[in-house]
Amino acid sequence: MKKSFPVLKALWFLLIVGLVFVGRDMNFVLAVALSTLALAAPILREIFSKSDFDERQIQISHRSSHLAYFVYTALLIFATVHEWLTTSEIPSALLFVLICAPLIIKFIICQLQDYGGVKRFSDVVDFFFRGLLPSRKIDERQNEIGNLSSHVAFYVFLSLTLFVVLFKYVRNGGQEPDPIWDMLLFTPLLAKLYSSYFQTYDAAKGARFILGTLASLFFIFVVLSHGLSLGAFMEALPFLVMAAMIYLSKFVPKIAGVVVILIAATMLIMMRGWANFDVYIRILMWTLIPIPLILCGVAFILEGRVKSKN
Repeated sequence: MKKSFPVLKALWFLLIVGLVFVGRDMNFVLAVALSTLALAAPILREIFSKSDFDERQIQISHRSSHLAYFVYTALLIFATVHEWLTTSEIPSALLFVLICAPLIIKFIICQLQDYGGVKRFSDVVDFFFRGLLPSRKIDERQNEIGNLSSHVAFYVFLSLTLFVVLFKYVRNGGQEPDPIWDMLLFTPLLAKLYSSYFQTYDAAKGARFILGTLASLFFIFVVLSHGLSLGAFMEALPFLVMAAMIYLSKFVPKIAGVVVILIAATMLIMMRGWANFDVYIRILMWTLIPIPLILCGVAFILEGRVKSKN
């Protein structure tokens, strides 16, 4: 069962993506109902299927949610400042609600779990940046409570954002919501998925799962967009190479790592045309392609060094 967790997480992520795009053509009530079930599934499974989880899996789930919580908070603050500077007007109150609502839930959970006082600025830094910055002030109990609160706050944010996307789509008569909502929905999800892979397995194996998920996702996207044709094959070629590197990394991880980083560098060069895209689209695309490839390439190279020493 443990070996199937990464596959289940990838399928869950693809389900959320499908509900956002395919669900827009469904009846609104049905789309909301399916979205609620999809979002509730990880929490309900954690509550009612404790026997399927060991302590390490629970900790990984909560730590990855803590990272995702940090990512979406940073993105919301960036979006709020960007909107303010771009329009010279106070940003939508909805952005402030998305910042404050999960934060309030997080503080309530910490109080109920007796997290401890957050009195000084250094305490606030430790509270938000646990696991991201080294700290000697946070004990194991506080760390677990903080991660649990981030776990719940992340799903509160995710639920609110998904419902906003669906509501805006229906209210605007089928018109796509602004790119900011796709960024706010998918980027934290990707951060959670990547973090979970790397924590569940060693760096190299986690990188293989990430590459496999991305290669499958983009290959399916290309086939659905262009069908089975030579043009589709050429467009999907970088991702087919990524799939080949998954196999090659088991035998020559250093070479596989260099190739993956070169693919990322090539895509960065080709992405110079993205400068004309909306800033939120650029952030999302960076999260989807170059950043995870670079991380995976570095993981393979480090794995190669470890094997050489042994």
